[in-house]
Amino acid sequence: MPDFSSHYGLLNQEATKCRLALESFFHHQEKYIVDGEKEGSLDGFIAVDRYIAWAAHLYEILKLCVSIERRLGVNFPEDELAKRIASESKEKPGKNHRQIATKQILNHIEECGMNAVRDESPYLDSQIVFSSGFSTSLKKIRDKYYAHPTKDRLGEDFFSDFVLNHHSTAFCTFRVYALYWSDLKSFEPGAQQALIKHQNVLADYSRPKR
Repeated sequence: MPDFSSHYGLLNQEATKCRLALESFFHHQEKYIVDGEKEGSLDGFIAVDRYIAWAAHLYEILKLCVSIERRLGVNFPEDELAKRIASESKEKPGKNHRQIATKQILNHIEECGMNAVRDESPYLDSQIVFSSGFSTSLKKIRDKYYAHPTKDRLGEDFFSDFVLNHHSTAFCTFRVYALYWSDLKSFEPGAQQALIKHQNVLADYSRPKR
């Protein structure tokens, strides 16, 4: 049985990173627009980078939520779930079991998206329609644009597709599953001390030298 205290600790950290990435995106996107949306703008580049980071952290948050609900460990939940599926079938774990496990996790994340849109819609000014494929699209953002350097990063088609079809769902999901956990004060004492230390180091580094 996994120790779920580590799940909640990581959920707190991922949610805080997710929130900071979104706030940074808003900041740099606003500067990019005010400056006339100039081609090659550094603020425009940073805005896109922070948006991708936001989506990637959101995916990790949702996967952690699935791990908690399915009672899986933090590390490699797909492999753990695959072994469980194989055991229930009295089979030796194989590639097909991992594919089934990955699909089950994505289906669960898809449900998270649908539930978030349903729960948040009454509080929003405009009507939101859930588009299927949210979980797969979110995973691709995390894999292709954030985690692994691939040639897909040079194109914008898939990224644009995510923004057009799944941004509203992602934002609702962020509000439902991430905001509650995105509080620096709720970090464990050790993590709080590490953050304070890093902040002090950055402050010293940025302070003008005499």
